[in-house]
Amino acid sequence: LPYFKAEMRQGAWNLFMEDTDGTLGPVGKGPGFIVQNNDRMKAFLPDGACEWMSNSGNSVSSFCEGVCLRQLEIKPYGSGTGMFNTMVLSNQDGIAFTYDTLSASTKDFNPVLPAGQYFGTFQDVSGNEILANSVKVIMHKVPTCLNYITEGSISFATKAPTPAPSESPSVSAKPTLALAVLSLFGPNEVSNVVDWSGAKLYCEDRGLWLATKAEWCSGGGTGAN
Repeated sequence: LPYFKAEMRQGAWNLFMEDTDGTLGPVGKGPGFIVQNNDRMKAFLPDGACEWMSNSGNSVSSFCEGVCLRQLEIKPYGSGTGMFNTMVLSNQDGIAFTYDTLSASTKDFNPVLPAGQYFGTFQDVSGNEILANSVKVIMHKVPTCLNYITEGSISFATKAPTPAPSESPSVSAKPTLALAVLSLFGPNEVSNVVDWSGAKLYCEDRGLWLATKAEWCSGGGTGAN
């Protein structure tokens, strides 16, 4: 049977391999995953799901029957470089586990998780919770098994977005049009001076807006268009 040797765990964060038909695991087991036998790999797996593969004295492997695992890459942004020291994930059953970063330079987190609903927070080197501006979640290869974690299965505590303005911008009133004052002495002169398409006449002596050039004011007045 395949297994992970003890020397393989040096510098390795995650070791896992899918057994799609149950032929790689112990006799009598169905499909599942061979995983590195540590808390990081088994934190969110059901009790009793994994069995140590004792076929070799230096094996660091467990076979976990009936589970479906997928690797994630989690990148928090904001709060300064190097601030995100650990990530605490908890699931819908109240189980929690603390992950270290993938490396000291990138400050990424790289868990391998079964299906479920997860909520994450981040801590600095002193163990104080810090909020990211945003968190990018990258899902790695889809396994053959069907019940795997998706991007919508995990969320994080982040800083609140900048609030939108409480009021809509005000709109200035349409400016008052300046009136062109024309001296009108007769209908012919009015026709020659004013563009009557949409124009209106105001007769000072009658106090009325006149809609057509036929309704002009005898004896003169002022006009505007």
